[in-house]
Amino acid sequence: MITTHAHAVTSLSAESFRAGLTNFTDPEQRLRDFSSLSADVFKVHELGDSFATVTEGTSIAGGVWEKLRYDWSDPAVVTLTTLESNIFEAAGYWRYATSTAADGKTRVDLTVRHVPKTIKGKFFAVILTLGGAPFLTADLKKTLRRLEARYS
Repeated sequence: MITTHAHAVTSLSAESFRAGLTNFTDPEQRLRDFSSLSADVFKVHELGDSFATVTEGTSIAGGVWEKLRYDWSDPAVVTLTTLESNIFEAAGYWRYATSTAADGKTRVDLTVRHVPKTIKGKFFAVILTLGGAPFLTADLKKTLRRLEARYS
């Protein structure tokens, strides 16, 4: 099992960040906001008031995808639980927790936990162990800048 942490601070309110993270109504906008996602993998399977089941991924390294259950029933946390993946075991997760930073801005803490199930998964586990935190932090900051531009 690998666990990677990242965090960033944003001028967005926690509610605006959550709205951007859980907006599945406009796939083209979602792919612009979350640039690491690939259009050929993205699919919404089910959408409810506080949950969604979505397949997302990237085309890098021959393709990496996860079928995820997004749950935003807790106002301070959005959890993406892995249901299926081509490289990870089920039950891994992405957890975005928001809190108020000392300067009144919103702090976003991201925890990613996965268990690799394939050779490619083990490769990604090594990459995430060695450089996952800086990569996830940079990607989170890039996404927050895009959401700030859209929601400000």
